[in-house]
Amino acid sequence: SDATQERLYDNLRRWVREHPALAGRFGAPEARTITGEEEALFQLLTVNIRQGGLALAGDGTRGEFVVNASQLLPMLELGGASTQVAALPTWLSTRHRRMTWHQLNRVALDRSFLRFGASQIFEWRDTANKRAM
Repeated sequence: SDATQERLYDNLRRWVREHPALAGRFGAPEARTITGEEEALFQLLTVNIRQGGLALAGDGTRGEFVVNASQLLPMLELGGASTQVAALPTWLSTRHRRMTWHQLNRVALDRSFLRFGASQIFEWRDTANKRAM
């Protein structure tokens, strides 16, 4: 429920404030549930940083990435309640060698399909099996 979610976020904010090392680094955190599209984009960045399609530029604090388009991978994640799909366009290599987080966010295809996760697949399977009997 929304009330339960807000209680969890209040506890998280209080916990960060009570830990000076975190509070000094992050200030007052904005705690919220990310959207499915944000989840897809974060997963896309994680996969591509891990596999060499993207690398943090410099010390990583400016939110810039070096693009290695020959190594870019699309991403599909089948979760319990939803599926996320994300990809970066293939033209990145010819136009951009470095991109900021905001530039990547603008050009990425990132979609989330609520109710198309593993739970739904199992439900469809079980329904089909019952009909077959």
